[in-house]
Amino acid sequence: KFTREYNTDWSFGHAPFLVDGMPSQTAGDVCPADACPAAAAPLFHKKIMLVKKVKHAMLYYAALGMADVTINGNKVGNDILGPPFTDYYKRIMYVTYDVTKQLAKGENNIGVVLGNGFFSTPGLGFGQRQNGNGPPRFTLQLHINYEDGTQETVSTDKSWKWSESEI
Repeated sequence: KFTREYNTDWSFGHAPFLVDGMPSQTAGDVCPADACPAAAAPLFHKKIMLVKKVKHAMLYYAALGMADVTINGNKVGNDILGPPFTDYYKRIMYVTYDVTKQLAKGENNIGVVLGNGFFSTPGLGFGQRQNGNGPPRFTLQLHINYEDGTQETVSTDKSWKWSESEI
């Protein structure tokens, strides 16, 4: 879908046409070539095995760009493409969620899909004009407290699997 501000054009700092947050200099019913992303959104995946009963679990994540996080196929939180946009040269926001009820004893799957956002604009459209910062990135920590008093932390590391998405 596109949006159009009445009586604006790019020369005044406004985009007359937006596709998935990427401004275009042309308007139309389909995604114009200068507004479509150059690559698919990356998907990240981590399987974890919980052998004890979880008492409490908190998930923390930050992203350069945008991220949607799932546990066992269910969305974490109610944000859409969080965390909030900031001036990434000054600060990076992180988001915290209580995910106790989303974890179960046995195998659990954490999934993350990344979006460009204003950090990682491709070298097309807005990115060409605003010097994109490279691919989107994220970091995640899952702090788990078990019923027996022990704790575990799952963090992003090289063991995570990734692939390109259909997005």
